[in-house]
Amino acid sequence: MAQPVTLDRASQKDILLTTKRESLWQDALRRLVRNRAAVIGGVIILILYLTAIFADKIAPYPYEKQTLVDQNKVPAWMLKVFPTMQPYAKISDKYLLGADYVGRDLFSRIVYGTRVSLTVALIGPLISLFIGVIYGSISGYFGGRLDNIMMRIVDVLYAFPGLLFIILLMAFFRSTLARPEPGTFAYSISQLDARMGGMLFIFIGIGLTAWETMAR
Repeated sequence: MAQPVTLDRASQKDILLTTKRESLWQDALRRLVRNRAAVIGGVIILILYLTAIFADKIAPYPYEKQTLVDQNKVPAWMLKVFPTMQPYAKISDKYLLGADYVGRDLFSRIVYGTRVSLTVALIGPLISLFIGVIYGSISGYFGGRLDNIMMRIVDVLYAFPGLLFIILLMAFFRSTLARPEPGTFAYSISQLDARMGGMLFIFIGIGLTAWETMAR
C-alpha cells in the first residue's frame, strides 16, 4: 500500500504562492471579457470617442457649411432603402448620407454630433454623481429626522418634471448672464457657455435633475 506523500512547510508555501488567487481587478477583467454584450458596448463607446476626437479628420465637410444648390441630395442607395423620398430627393453621390434642406452634409453633422452627445453623457452624470453622493451621504450619516426630511425633498423633486426644470434653469441663467461685466465669474461662465455652443446650462440642468436616484 502506497504511503501518503507529506510536504514540508517550504514546499507547501511554494505551492500556495504558485496557486495564488487572482486579484479583484483580474477577476473583474475576466468576467468583463466573458460578457459579450459588455465587450461590444465598450467597443462601440471607444469608436464613438475616437470619432469625437478625430471628427475634423473624419468629416469630409464642415458641419455648418451650407450649399443651397445641394439641398435634399441623397445617394442612389438611400432611395432603395427609403423609396418614399423619391418625389423630393435629388440623386447625387457627393454626400455619403445625403444633405439636408439647406445643403449641409449629414454625415459630417453626425460625426461632429458625437462630441455633443458624449459631452452630455460625461458632464451630466458627473454633476449628478457629485451632488447625489454628498446629499445621500449626509442623509445616511445623520439618519433619523434629518434623513426623513431630506428624502421627502427627494420625493418632491421626483415629482417635478425634469425638462421643465432645465428650461427654467436655462431661462434664469441666460437672463442673469445676458450682459456680464468682463473679468467677473459670470463673464467667465458666459464665455465658457459660448465656447460650448450654448450647451453648458443644458449639461448643468441635466446634472441637477438626475441626482435623486444617486442620493437615494
